[in-house]
Amino acid sequence: GSTTVTWTVTDIHGNSTTTTQVVTVTDNQVPTVLVQNITVYLDALGNVSITPAQINNGSTDNCGIATVTLDKTSFNCSNVGANTVNLTVTDIHGNSATVAATVTVVDAIKPTVNTPAAQVFCQNTPASYTVPAITVSDNCGIASVSYAITGATTRAGSGLNASGAFAVGNSTITWTVTDVNNNVTVVSVPVTVNPAPTATISVSTPDAFCNKLTLTANSSSVITGYAWSVNSSAFASTQAIFLDNTNADGNYVVFVTDNKGCTSLLPVSYNYQKQNIISNYTILAYKEAELKEYNTVQTGSVGVMSKKGEAEIGKYSSVAAPGAFVKAPKIEAKSGSNVPTKIYAVATVTLPTMQYNSASVNNLPNFTTNQNATITLSGNYKNLTVRRGSNVVLTGNTYGNINIEEGSTVRFTSTTINVEHLKVGKGKDNGQTVVRFADNTSVRVAKHVQIEEDCFINPDSYKVTFYLGRQSSHNCNSHKGGDRDDDDHDKGHGDGDQKFEVKGGNTTVIANVYAPTGDIKVKGGESCHKNHVATTVRMTGLFIGYEVEGEGKNVIWNNYTCGSAMPMPEVNNTAMVVGEEQDADIKLDVKVLPNPTLTHFEMIVSSDDKQTPVQIRVISGAGRVLNAMKATVGQRVQFGQEYTSGMYVAEVVQGNKRKTVKLIKGK
Repeated sequence: GSTTVTWTVTDIHGNSTTTTQVVTVTDNQVPTVLVQNITVYLDALGNVSITPAQINNGSTDNCGIATVTLDKTSFNCSNVGANTVNLTVTDIHGNSATVAATVTVVDAIKPTVNTPAAQVFCQNTPASYTVPAITVSDNCGIASVSYAITGATTRAGSGLNASGAFAVGNSTITWTVTDVNNNVTVVSVPVTVNPAPTATISVSTPDAFCNKLTLTANSSSVITGYAWSVNSSAFASTQAIFLDNTNADGNYVVFVTDNKGCTSLLPVSYNYQKQNIISNYTILAYKEAELKEYNTVQTGSVGVMSKKGEAEIGKYSSVAAPGAFVKAPKIEAKSGSNVPTKIYAVATVTLPTMQYNSASVNNLPNFTTNQNATITLSGNYKNLTVRRGSNVVLTGNTYGNINIEEGSTVRFTSTTINVEHLKVGKGKDNGQTVVRFADNTSVRVAKHVQIEEDCFINPDSYKVTFYLGRQSSHNCNSHKGGDRDDDDHDKGHGDGDQKFEVKGGNTTVIANVYAPTGDIKVKGGESCHKNHVATTVRMTGLFIGYEVEGEGKNVIWNNYTCGSAMPMPEVNNTAMVVGEEQDADIKLDVKVLPNPTLTHFEMIVSSDDKQTPVQIRVISGAGRVLNAMKATVGQRVQFGQEYTSGMYVAEVVQGNKRKTVKLIKGK
C-alpha cells in the first residue's frame, strides 16, 4: 500500500525545511503452491468427496495465504481411475497460484450376493429342479454373473438362475459375480437330490394256506408311507393289503414314500383275478365237489380243477358269501340251493407244495396208555393207542397208527408229524375228544385220517395242514392241455387210497387238508344228537382233494383266517361272565340278529381294527364250547341252527379286546 514519509532537513545553523514523500509498497510475489497426489475409495453408494487440505502439501506465501481451493471435490463411479484436480492458493494480497494434482478414485467394494438356502429335492422325472435365483447388487454396477456346478452334476452357465437338470446325489452351484470395476464375489449353494425309493410287491404263496392273498410293498429304503390304489381309486395306506373274494379284480398299484419324503417314481402293480387265486377257495376238487343237503360254505368259494370235473350243490346248501362263486366245467345246483354266482370253467390255480410222509416206522415200538392217564411221550411209535379219558403230550414226529379213544386230549408239540393212519374217536357224553397242535404244523399222512363225532381238532386255531398222498414225480401244477385232466392226474399219482373222513356231529376241524390223490368226506350230524346239542360239523381251512364231499345235515365250511393264532382255553371250561374288556380308544361292536331267535343267529362284528381276525366262541349255559370260529370284521356269520332252546353266551375276541353277548333261542 502507500505510505507518506515526511522529510525534515536542518542545516548547521538550525535552518530546516520539511517536505513529504509518498512511498508505495507492492506485493507481487505469488504463493508457493505445494500439492500431493492422493487415492480415494468410493463408498457403498459409489461416491467419494475430498477437501483441499487433502491435496495441499504445505503451500506458503511471503505475506500470508488467504484461501486454498480445489476445482473438483466430488467423485463417483464414472471417475474411477486418475483424475486431475487444480489446487489454487491465494495470498492476502490477491496473488494466487494454481498447481495440478492427481486424485485416483478406486472402487474396492465387492458385489453383494444373496443366496438361497441349501436345496434338497426328491428325484423326479425329467430330473429338472427349480433353484431360487440369487440376487445381486453393487455400488457401481454388475458386469457379469456366471455359475459352475460340480459334484454329482457337471454343467455351467451364466445368469442368476441355475435351475435345470441335476443328477441324483450331492452337487454344488458356485456363482461368480463380477462388477464393472472387476471386484469379484464368489458364493456357493449345495444341492442334494435324494433318490426316489424303488418299490416291489411280494405275493403270498399258496403254501400260506390263507383265506386272503397278501400283497406286501417292499423297498430297500426306509419307508414311512404307502399309497395303494385299485383301478385308479385309492385303496389303502398300509404296507400289506389282504385281498379276498370281496375285493374287485384289477390292477393293485402301490407307491411308497421314504423317510426323506421322496415317493417312488414308477408304480408297481399286481393284477388280481380272484378266480385264479387259491386263497379265494374253501373247497377245491380235482374231479368232483359234491355238497349234498344242508352244506353251507360261509366263506370262500368252490372250484373244480379238471375239464371233466363237476360241482354239485344240494338242496338247502349254499355258496353265497360276499364275492363267492362256484367254478367248474359242469355245475349242478339243486332246487332250493343258493349259488348266486356260477362260472362254467376249469378252476385254474397254483397249488401249494405237496409234502409227503417218507418216514419209516419199521422197528419202532408200540405203546398203549392206561385209561385216564396223564403222560408225556417223547418217542416215535409204530402203533400208539391213547385210551379213553387220557391227557397225553406227544413230542415225537413219526408214527405208524395212532388211535385216540373217546374223551382224550392229545397235544402234538412237533411242527412236522409223519403218520400213516390217524383215528380220533368220538367224545364221551360229557366232553369232546380233543387234538391240539403247535402253530404252523404239517401233518404228513400216508393213508387215512378218521375223525368221529364230538371231536375238536385244533381248538387253538393254529395253522395246521394235513398232507395226504404218496410220493410221486408228477406235478399237479403242469397237467397237459393247461388243465388238470382226470386221466392224466390218475396216471401221474396212481390209484390214490388216501382219505380224510369226518363222521358225525358236534365236531369241529380247524385245519387245511391237501389230498391231491385222496378224498375228503365229511358227514354231518343228524337232526337230533345223543346229547340234544350241537350236531353241526364245522370245517375251517382250505380243503383240496381228488373228490370233496359233504353229506348229512349241518356241515358248515369256512376258509382259514391267517394271522397270529389266538390260544383257546380248554373246551370244557366253566360258565363265563358276560361283559366286555377292550381298549377304550378302539371300538368293538357285536350285533346279533335275530336275538332271541327260533331258528338261527346271525352275527356281524364291527371294529376300528379292520385287519386283526376275530375269534368267536359260543358257550352253553353249562360252560361247554359249542362252536369256535374265526371271522373277519364285517363278515356275516350264521350259527345256532342246531341249538336247542335255552340261553347261550357268544364271546368275541379281537387282539386284546373282548366282548360277550347273551343269546336266547326259543322253542
